Amino acid sequence: MRTAQTPLAVTFGVLVALSVPAYSTAGDDGINSHANTPERAVAPRTASWPGVRDRAVSFTPNWRVERQRARRSLGAAPSNEDIFSFEDPPWFGGPRTTCFWYVGPFGGSGGVNAAYPDGGAQYVNAYFRRPAGSRLLLRGKYPHARYSSLITYDINGAALDGVADYQIRPDDGSKNPFLFGASRTVPDDQRDWTVEVLDEVNPNLNVKVRYGEPEKDAIYGRSEISYEEVNGERFYLQTILYRVYIPDEGYDSNGGVDYPEPELILEDGTRLTGQALCDATDSEAKEVGGTRFPPIQALFVPQGTYQSLRYPNLLSEPCEALVTQPPELGGNGCPTPWAGPEVPAAAPQQPKGTPLLQTPREVPAYFPAQRDPVWRAQFDRRNLLQLYTGDDAPGAAYDPVAGSGGGGFYPNIHNQYVRTAVNRSFGDVLVVVGKLPTSPTTYHGDETFGDADTSYQVRYTSLCMNESFRSTRVMDCLFDEELPVDADGYYTAVFSSRKDRPANAKKACGVGWAEWKTTGDGAGYMDDDLVDPDFGMLQIRNMLADPSFSNATFNVVKAGTEEEVMEEYLPTLTYMSRTQFQRGGCKAATNKGR
Repeated sequence: MRTAQTPLAVTFGVLVALSVPAYSTAGDDGINSHANTPERAVAPRTASWPGVRDRAVSFTPNWRVERQRARRSLGAAPSNEDIFSFEDPPWFGGPRTTCFWYVGPFGGSGGVNAAYPDGGAQYVNAYFRRPAGSRLLLRGKYPHARYSSLITYDINGAALDGVADYQIRPDDGSKNPFLFGASRTVPDDQRDWTVEVLDEVNPNLNVKVRYGEPEKDAIYGRSEISYEEVNGERFYLQTILYRVYIPDEGYDSNGGVDYPEPELILEDGTRLTGQALCDATDSEAKEVGGTRFPPIQALFVPQGTYQSLRYPNLLSEPCEALVTQPPELGGNGCPTPWAGPEVPAAAPQQPKGTPLLQTPREVPAYFPAQRDPVWRAQFDRRNLLQLYTGDDAPGAAYDPVAGSGGGGFYPNIHNQYVRTAVNRSFGDVLVVVGKLPTSPTTYHGDETFGDADTSYQVRYTSLCMNESFRSTRVMDCLFDEELPVDADGYYTAVFSSRKDRPANAKKACGVGWAEWKTTGDGAGYMDDDLVDPDFGMLQIRNMLADPSFSNATFNVVKAGTEEEVMEEYLPTLTYMSRTQFQRGGCKAATNKGR
């Protein structure tokens, strides 16, 4: 007899990238107020209006980010009949998994495109039960890449502990190539490391970890809420994500190394590897006849909830926005009218469990974007959904506590984000101008990992255009080495559809370009009847910020202070037409790539 301790409603969020977005929705245009905005084009209470098209809209279903370089050319997209198949690519037990690393891989470049992955990253997951008294060792190699890490989570997807590449102690006779100034040409037989996953609770979790943490060779893996019982015996459930970002040119998505190899040492001293280890930990979930991974649908906001959030003009009664599970998973949120007790008014913070209501009201066709974009750092899911409900909605918390939500669903503890909603209704070309944090360069096979005498502001920066949290897919990204900068460190990036790409939006002219697909909010992938092809969510990712870098996304700990904290590192956004941008001509880049 098996009983599993799992929550009924799994928190929605993001895999780190499984990272959930959170946005500011206060601001001008009246978009987020609970009053009508007659001076704007308003969506009528029908299923058709300007700016929103039905599901017959033309889009290219593709699990993959279509990069502009041949190195990321990944072949044809699946057919319309297969646009949302959990088998293409497989989520579990696919050709790029092992019996231990059985879930995924996730990623915007050939992996499962879900939960807002970075376009240049890959994440693979192990989800298993831990035999009592056992030890678990992971033996791996440092990849040829910008970054790698191991992070452990509980069954809700909250981070428990983690270790970044530079912290991992090398085995005897090996060297760590991720230390500043270290050689990156270390032979593969000298890149070995070993990390133990402790069957203990972390006494001191730092939710968002900056650069400068101490070296270690063990991470905590136990959560007291994550367990199952088999024939009266309790087994703790553990999950680990292994991540690799930006493999060097010419290397595969793993950076030229295999996934870490697990070794299990049982209480009686027996050592297990390979299939014997997988059977002992049931990492393939054979004994449960499926998977222990939370329901895949929990990675997305279901259709009824999303349409209630995006189209509040179609509602007749308020509904609960935080309950995001579909009916088949026991959910009773939007669009079901709220029938519970009175919900408290918006306040700086809300007690745990307080509902968040979406209320009927008229909104512009470009909702929830604003012409003058409003940025918000990532806080928690309530704050995320306030993009659509408004910061003044019943149950809203307009001064969320930093770190209160752990960054979302399976967050990368080494990243922090700011995001904003954008919409093509304001212009077909989005021009993004800002200052780029300094970071080491690696993609072209740099021989050393930066300079030991240089204080880099971050390990990595990327700008990504995403769909809505209806699909949680990434469209395309630009990472730091793809952003030409001028003599003062400023970049210009352009996001547009392929047909609207300006001729001068190219690296030779000092401009980075990424695709803003006409899939828009991604509802077409989910077989929805309402699709907004003009929507986008622009996201800035900072990784492993140096504590001395005061303008990092990590330092935004109070909602509404993004501009004050980040200053010129928070970019300005300008909408224009293709013709308008081309009038600027081609100015040769002062730095052809960082």
